[in-house]
Amino acid sequence: MIKKIVRILLPKIVLEQFQRGKKQARNFISLAKDYGQWVTIRDWDSVDKDKKPTPWYTYPTTEFLSHLELAQFNVFEYGSGNSTLWWAARAKQVNSVEDDGDWYKKIKTKIANSFKNVAYICELEKEKYTKIATKDFDIFIIDGKHRRECAEHVANCGRGGVMLILDNSDWYPKTVDFIQQNLGWTQIDFHGFGPINNYTWTTSVFINPERHKELTYKQPLKSQCGLAQVADGDY
Repeated sequence: MIKKIVRILLPKIVLEQFQRGKKQARNFISLAKDYGQWVTIRDWDSVDKDKKPTPWYTYPTTEFLSHLELAQFNVFEYGSGNSTLWWAARAKQVNSVEDDGDWYKKIKTKIANSFKNVAYICELEKEKYTKIATKDFDIFIIDGKHRRECAEHVANCGRGGVMLILDNSDWYPKTVDFIQQNLGWTQIDFHGFGPINNYTWTTSVFINPERHKELTYKQPLKSQCGLAQVADGDY
C-alpha cells in the first residue's frame, strides 16, 4: 500500500532517481560490508568480512586466488602480514621475510599461535633480504621493501616457479617491464579496491606458461557479490 501511494504522489523522474540511488547505495554496502572494507578502515587491519586475515592485495586478486587449489605449493613471501596467515591456511609451506623488527614480533606471535607450516625470519640487511629466496618455491610474492631488487633475484632463481605476485605494480612500471623481459610469463593485472585504502590500485600476477596447468580451480566461479545464476545461452 505504501509503495502504491508513493508511486501516485511522487513524479516518475523522482522515483527513477530514487531507484538509481538505491543501486548506488547497494554498491557501497557491498564494498563496506560484504568485502569487509569498513572494518579494515576502522581497525587498520587487513581482514575479510568475517574478520579473518586477508592479503592486502586488491580484492579481485584475492578472489582469483581464493578459487585456486593451493595446497600443493610452497610459497616465498617478501613482506609479511595478514597475507602470511592467509597463505599459511592454504599453501603447503610458507617462507616469509620481514625487515621491520616490531612488525615481525607482532606477526610472529600470530603465526606461533596458529600455524606450523611457516618459516618466518627478520632480515634488516638489504643484500641478504633481497637474495634470501631460492629456486625451491612455486609461488613468489613481492610485497615488501626493495621490490626491484627482489624481482631481479626471483627472475634469476625462480624461473621454475608457477606464479609471481607483485603488489602495487602500478607504482613499479619499470619493475613490471623487467619481469616481462626476463621471465616472459603471462601477466594478469587485477585493478580495484582492497582493504584499508581509499583508492584503487593494481596487483599483478605473472603465471609461468610451462606450469599453468597446475593451477586448478577448487570451486566454481563466483564473485563475492555476484549473482548466483547461469545464463540461458550457456550450453
